[in-house]
Amino acid sequence: MKGAKGCFSHTAGHLWPYKFIMHLLRKAIAQGVNLQTHTPVQEVASSQDSGGYWKVTTPRGLIKAKTIIYASNAYTSNILPQYKDKIVPVRGICCRITTAKKPAPHLLNSYMLRHSTWEQDYLIPRTDGSVIVGGGRGTYYPILESWYDNVDDSTLIESAKKYFDGYMQRTFRGWEDSGAAVDKIWTGSKCLSSLSV
Repeated sequence: MKGAKGCFSHTAGHLWPYKFIMHLLRKAIAQGVNLQTHTPVQEVASSQDSGGYWKVTTPRGLIKAKTIIYASNAYTSNILPQYKDKIVPVRGICCRITTAKKPAPHLLNSYMLRHSTWEQDYLIPRTDGSVIVGGGRGTYYPILESWYDNVDDSTLIESAKKYFDGYMQRTFRGWEDSGAAVDKIWTGSKCLSSLSV
């Protein structure tokens, strides 16, 4: 890596969230779970009934449950307004970089590149030679409305969309003539949480 001041290495797991969730769903369905997709919750009762159940209204009918899990991440305060100041949506930016040179210069590990105490990028090499790279916070952090309390995933963060151009060439030795370029770029929302558990 060019210009590195230090390096720490440790064992870590590598997880593809979509594949992981699909595997868990397959196992749950095989065990008899009734999965209802495209079924938005329209209302959750404000208190439990005498049997200890919450009533959940959907377009397909009423569901009763002892426990409800709100797995809505950045969108939680839209459903539960009492969390507006506790769970705040924030946007980030990420891309897939591919190379013209085959095989691509090899990266052995996932990487976290720390540029300062508040700014870092991450890289996840893929088996096809592409690299998933996210970060670029320094390009958009000062423009609060572009990322903070913002769930608009329909447009890229304007100040960050060119950040990944030439990224591999300027960051890693051996990538200078790789022809590495952004293949796809996207934005997504996650949440900052100030909840105490």
